[in-house]
Amino acid sequence: MKVSKAFEVFTKGATEYNKAWMEVVQKLDKANTNKLDEKTRDLAYLAVLATTRLESGISF
Repeated sequence: MKVSKAFEVFTKGATEYNKAWMEVVQKLDKANTNKLDEKTRDLAYLAVLATTRLESGISF
């Protein structure tokens, strides 16, 4: 997965904060499981990929 240079610096330079951040992200992911219907989730995923120009994440 491609990340920004700023996030790379954050993960390497502030390891304790990074660990805490990743725990929060994982908890939010678990808390939000299946809150969106499948079509809406897929459209949101495509929107994120399109705005970040990560077309390689779209499987055809």
